[in-house]
Amino acid sequence: MWVADMDFRTAPAVREALARRLEHGVFGYSVVPPEWNRAYADWWGARHSLAIDPDSLIFTTGVVPAISSMVRKLTTPAENVLIQTPVYNIFFNSILNNGRRALEAPLAYEVDGDDAGHYAIDWTDLEAKLADPQTTLMILRNPHNPTGMIWDRRTLARIGALCAEHHVTVVSDEIHCDLTDPRHGYVPFASVNEQCAMISATCLAPTKAFNIAGLQQELGGDLVVLALGRDRAQSAADVLLAGAVRIVDGGVVERDAVFEVVPDDLARSVGVEDPRMVSLGGIAEPHAAHADAGHGHVAVAEPGVFHRMVSFG
Repeated sequence: MWVADMDFRTAPAVREALARRLEHGVFGYSVVPPEWNRAYADWWGARHSLAIDPDSLIFTTGVVPAISSMVRKLTTPAENVLIQTPVYNIFFNSILNNGRRALEAPLAYEVDGDDAGHYAIDWTDLEAKLADPQTTLMILRNPHNPTGMIWDRRTLARIGALCAEHHVTVVSDEIHCDLTDPRHGYVPFASVNEQCAMISATCLAPTKAFNIAGLQQELGGDLVVLALGRDRAQSAADVLLAGAVRIVDGGVVERDAVFEVVPDDLARSVGVEDPRMVSLGGIAEPHAAHADAGHGHVAVAEPGVFHRMVSFG
């Protein structure tokens, strides 16, 4: 298993859309049609209660290029970009390669008993580092990878309040948002309250949940940044839109198929008879999930093909 790969086939609706695209036979350049924006807005609105203005969506070629662009646009050289470690190591590249300083706010590991535990935020350390005048940007992973933590609304609201108090913009990477246990949905940072929306930009994509990460350059349209609120965050669009958009003619329209996958499709793709046993987070048995209400973990289910899948992506 590699960092963004599942061990079963992509859902039938996606494969069928790809087959139709192949039959078209012309693979030239195109533009991003409004159907692409609508597909994202409808999916996150229906599944995650996040009201998205379709016009606020910006096509990018990947979360990492988008984050690198925002680091350059929203900070100046030698400023601090805060990250909560352990974290995806490439984030360090996006920060250091652009002449900024990576400021770590390590998560604390708390033991719950019987050798079980979970990661949590060290609030004293986080606030001290956000209060540093040189800290101007925070990259938030929501849900967090690799710890598998799903931050609840109260936690996200507290992060938002601290960042607003210290004038820190938040880039929330939410690419793993659909890989959750069936009983533990995630909370979009921008949906928490107006304050969080006004200080943030959010990275979204279907690539992890639908096992299509390898198609991001060939078909395009899988990564997007949702710029919300604050003028400084919205201005990141200038940089993001400056990147060349290279996609297959008509291919992005077909991407609607990604957001129309139903449990029956996913069940067929992994050989499960009962669609009720399938979520975008994997195959879960009712008795198997062991994430608690206060510390929902991503894709914790045994037996299942996704055990803590978010930890690998």
